[in-house]
Amino acid sequence: MSVFKQIASSENVLYKRLHKLAGSHRFRKQSNHVLLDGIHLLVAAREAGLKPDLLVITARSRNHPEVAAQLAHYQGDIIELSDHLFLTLSSTHPEVGLISRIERPVIRSITESFVLLLEEIQDPGNLGNILRTAAAAGVDTVYLSSGCADAYSSRALRAGQGAHFFLSIQEQQNLLKVGNAFNGKLYATSPINGTSLFDTNFIAPVAFVFGNEGSGISPSLMALAAKQIKIPMAGKMESLNVAASVAICLFECVRQLKN
Repeated sequence: MSVFKQIASSENVLYKRLHKLAGSHRFRKQSNHVLLDGIHLLVAAREAGLKPDLLVITARSRNHPEVAAQLAHYQGDIIELSDHLFLTLSSTHPEVGLISRIERPVIRSITESFVLLLEEIQDPGNLGNILRTAAAAGVDTVYLSSGCADAYSSRALRAGQGAHFFLSIQEQQNLLKVGNAFNGKLYATSPINGTSLFDTNFIAPVAFVFGNEGSGISPSLMALAAKQIKIPMAGKMESLNVAASVAICLFECVRQLKN
């Protein structure tokens, strides 16, 4: 049976915890919880078998058809916030506002035949888009260096569109150790010295390395790669956004390995 509570004060203890959870990477790790902003992420989490332990709504969203449908299938704590307090936690309009709290997903890969190593990816939107692409391509595990954006920030979760629930995401990793331990070939993207992506024959297990939006892959990690590859540019641009590069490389690999 659901327990419903209204919160109107920013001094409320539960609200303060939610506010910290929304804004603090450290607190998310300490509490082992994350907030999912919006209906889509809640639906995706439920489809992955995850169950929220708290729902947050507003007075206006309570009777919205899509929000009401989610409330009807939920047995647990529900809190209703004023529009003002809700907007400190969410980018969703209060009229359709719904936030859910879940335990941080823990997924372990049984095998690692298709792996992604991300070094210093600093934009949460880029990171979320990369994770979405990785999940769509069938990647097993994504390793993030300590300089990467928080994979469970609100922006990264929104951009990921549920990818977090289907990937083994390993944060704060030493990528040199990960690369040395990988039982397969490691490929690093290089716009200058690489062999064309489309002239490269991929054989599983495969790991791809992608680097920082501005400075690229560090020399030490680049040296670890079995092969450097580049995406041929038919037009006038010298490079692509890292999320676009990831998509092209991963799906060229998928194309080859599925044939």
